[in-house]
Parts: sequence; C-alpha cells; structure tokens
Amino acid sequence: LTPQERAALQAAEHAVREAALAALVPLREALDTLERLIGLRPTMERESLAGSACKRMAMVEREAGRSAQAAAAVQQMKLHYARAEALGSSTESSERYYPALNRMAAELVTEAARPGWRGFDAAATAAVRQHLVERSRDDPDFFSVAGLTELRVYDAVAAKQLAPALAAIDAEYSELQRRVSGTHYWRSVHDTARFVLEAYAARIGSSAEKQASAALLALLEGFAWPP
Repeated sequence: LTPQERAALQAAEHAVREAALAALVPLREALDTLERLIGLRPTMERESLAGSACKRMAMVEREAGRSAQAAAAVQQMKLHYARAEALGSSTESSERYYPALNRMAAELVTEAARPGWRGFDAAATAAVRQHLVERSRDDPDFFSVAGLTELRVYDAVAAKQLAPALAAIDAEYSELQRRVSGTHYWRSVHDTARFVLEAYAARIGSSAEKQASAALLALLEGFAWPP
C-alpha cells in the first residue's frame, strides 16, 4: 500500500469503529427497557428480544475491536436465550426452537472456543431437533425449515467438520431459497451465521474449515443481498 492508501484505510477503519460505538447507545437503551419488563414478568418473547439485543451488541463490539466487551455481551446473550428456552419448554411454545438455536450459537462462540469443551448437551440438542422436525412437518414456516439446516451447521462447527458437511448444507439452503426468496428472511439467517462463523474461522487452524466458513457466508450473503 502507498502511504496515501494506508492513511485512507486507517481513516475508514476509524470511521467504522466510531459508527459501531455510536450504535451501542440505542442497543443498550433497548436492553435496559427489556430487562425492566423481564423484571416485571419474564416471558419467552421478552427474554428472546433481550438475547437478540445482546447478540447485536456483541457483533458491534467485535466490529469496534473490543473483544472483551464482545465476549461479555455473548455471555449475556446466552443467559437470556437459555432463560427463554426454559420458558418456552415449560409452556410448550411452538417457537421454542428459536431461543434454543440462539443459545447454541452463543455456546459455539464462547464455550466451544475453550479447550476441553465436550460439545452440546446431547439430550437438549435431540429435543431441539425433534421439535424442528415436528414443526416443519405439521406447521412449517421459513424459520422452522431453515432451523433444521442451521442445526446441521452448528453440529458441524461443534465437530470441526463444516467442510465435509458443506455440500449438504448448501443444497438444503439453496432448495429453501428457491421456495422462499424474500431477502428479509435470509438477512436474519446470514447475520446469525456470520456471528458464529466469523468467530469459528478466526480460531480454527484448518484452512479447509476456514474456506468452508467463507463459502457458506458467501452463499447466504448472496441470498440476503442478491446482485
């Protein structure tokens, strides 16, 4: 890079960090409001919204280069989604797969990065899979069908075997996109995949796994923001 190009790059990176930090203000305000509501009456929906706010905060903190703050936000995200999952299970909510998948996403970013992690709880994962199968069979919608593939992605990342599973994952997502092409649906899928896969690619040593992560994100980005 020339000195001028290097200066322009540094200025752009600074602008991104400043924009990220500014974005944290409304996120914190929203989370404070949600946590007050949860204090009055916890529900699966309120805990899930709080978890979503924490996920966004973690992604913004990551963009700002503040890794400690990002890690703290992911832990908070996991707590809220775990509570939402428990509330959804206790009421047998038809949407209980949503907080469960997000709790697993948080676990992949936190616990899975630590030596000695033994993987997801087998019984809890089986329950999520069974619920998704039943929901997709009896009352399917975009997110329940996408959730089955999302679970396949998480299992593959947990096992550090995304590359061997990529062809099947690609086929499932591509088939769903042929049936439902609305970009607002795919942007949600892409954002959560990015949350998980960027953290995974940053820590995994295998070039094949890094390439598989990049290829999957490129596929979903194409669905979310088609040319």
